[in-house]
Amino acid sequence: MGKIDGKYTVHTGPIVTCQAMLGETQEDVEQWKKEGYLGVEMESSTLFSISSNFNVPSTALLHVSDNLVKNELVGGDIHTASKQLREEIKKYKYQIVIENLLNS
Repeated sequence: MGKIDGKYTVHTGPIVTCQAMLGETQEDVEQWKKEGYLGVEMESSTLFSISSNFNVPSTALLHVSDNLVKNELVGGDIHTASKQLREEIKKYKYQIVIENLLNS
């Protein structure tokens, strides 16, 4: 975990891929939390498999939308209240990625 420009907290660590949207159970979420996974998603494993097969470098940049551990889901009060902050972070994140790509 670290800060970008002293402003935004960035978490790095393992994620787990689930085979289908909303396919995880509460037991899955608790087990993944115990195992130290920071997130669950369903797309990047396909990206990494294909890129590995064709020997093409790849990366995933994830943006958190839900907190399954705290049951904070899209459309809920907390999610709605923090929409502006999420949008600000998303714009900043993409700006940094583009700058890094252009400078590499």
